[in-house]
Amino acid sequence: MKEGEAWSTFPQHLGGTIGDIEGMSYLAAFERFQRPALRNHLMNVHVSLVMHPNATGEPKTKPMQNSVRHLRAAGLVPDLLICRSSDPLQEHLREKIAAFGLVDIEQVIGVHDVSNIYKVPLLLQEQHVLDAIIHRLHLKPINDAVRRNLKFNMCHWTHLSELCDSFTEEVVIALVGKYVKINDAYASVNKALTHAAIHSKRAIKIKVFIILFRIISCYAALLQYVDSELLEDGKPSELKEKVDAAWDAVKNADGIIVPGGFDKRGVEGMIKACRYARENNVPFLGVCLGMQCAAIEVARNLLGIENANSTEFNKNLMEDEQSNCPREEGYFELFRGNMASYMSLKLYPEKNLWSETMDVKIEIRFLKRATHVIIDMPEHNVEHRGMGGTMRLGRRTSVFLTENCKLRKLYGRDEIEERHRHRYEVNPRLVPNLSKKGLLFVGMGVDETTGTVFSKQCRTQSSAALMKLAEDHAANEDLISKITDLCHRGGDGVTRPALRMEMCEMK
Repeated sequence: MKEGEAWSTFPQHLGGTIGDIEGMSYLAAFERFQRPALRNHLMNVHVSLVMHPNATGEPKTKPMQNSVRHLRAAGLVPDLLICRSSDPLQEHLREKIAAFGLVDIEQVIGVHDVSNIYKVPLLLQEQHVLDAIIHRLHLKPINDAVRRNLKFNMCHWTHLSELCDSFTEEVVIALVGKYVKINDAYASVNKALTHAAIHSKRAIKIKVFIILFRIISCYAALLQYVDSELLEDGKPSELKEKVDAAWDAVKNADGIIVPGGFDKRGVEGMIKACRYARENNVPFLGVCLGMQCAAIEVARNLLGIENANSTEFNKNLMEDEQSNCPREEGYFELFRGNMASYMSLKLYPEKNLWSETMDVKIEIRFLKRATHVIIDMPEHNVEHRGMGGTMRLGRRTSVFLTENCKLRKLYGRDEIEERHRHRYEVNPRLVPNLSKKGLLFVGMGVDETTGTVFSKQCRTQSSAALMKLAEDHAANEDLISKITDLCHRGGDGVTRPALRMEMCEMK
């Protein structure tokens, strides 16, 4: 649709079960469209289940009959009856459903299980659903000129559905998470893998069992669910078989994904999975909490910060350790023992007061205290906001700091937009050090100040200037120097624009 144009049709999903009290108000709203003057403004498509009990082998249409009866009692008359079933709907069943539903047999549409979801629109097309929609709503048919200009038509769709069934090569992906008992907990990850698998032309394999871990089907991949708690140390001996099976699933995988989550349960197992992927050069993707676990793992095992953690899991970190205020250019922060305060030493290069040895000593002392690898975003911190539960939500713009990275090549453009839902970030103080150890932060975003400080808006540096600096891909630029410079320039998101390092990859 072009901007300013109105929709000719609008699909609206009314979920739930007909007859439930929570849906009565919505049914009453749709009932108003049943008036003669609005008869051609609403098409009611009712979806129900035709059961096939294994014990009898005889399909049961009674659930469909009851739901249609309740729908008519609510004042809505179905125009199409979509019958979901495991097997193709026989002709005598269509006649029976049409008779009890008081509809024509052409209005009974069968949608049985198919090898891939992309075949469902083809089933609907074969049963002339599109013609029924055009006739019911008095829509104008698409002319030949418009049809020729369509970028995607049913011929392409047919090719896509057939292509999904032609893949033979398989790839095994281990998903290490904490909510593995429910398949829908990682539904978005599953769908993303499905699309990636089709794009990569990998095989479809359906295999489901629930014993030690889960395996669910997905196009282009065999996705194994691994409980991250089973990867942690200190498990009792009676769980040894499950622990071994979990590690076998990780070690036999072609790639590892650590998805998002909340709270500290199972996090140490995720961190171990990150370490295994890094040390064994296994393709790895960390999303949200998974990326945070990867940063913590690198800080612990490459930077030597033994107690590296997140403020989400360790609320006892000192306030100074949670600070997000970056060091100003030309200053270094020197921590004194266990004191939370620091003193700034200004550099005078012309007097040669600063040596490389002093720099290394202070950096080591700083890193030993910098256990706060993942910190609260100040604008979402309870102390700043005066309330809890706020998050960084919605679509955000991210830019790549360099063209020479895998993520930039995969996206194919310098600027992208992704949805976010989190309140923690990698500590900007540690980002340059993590990058020096190989965890390169290649993508960033900027959050403009939206709050007020002492009832006065404070914007000391433009977020547009930060984005422009990030997008400047000089031919001879050093990525780590660029990362360091940006981290110094960013603010705290409260008094001035904050810089968010959102994407990283191992060198």
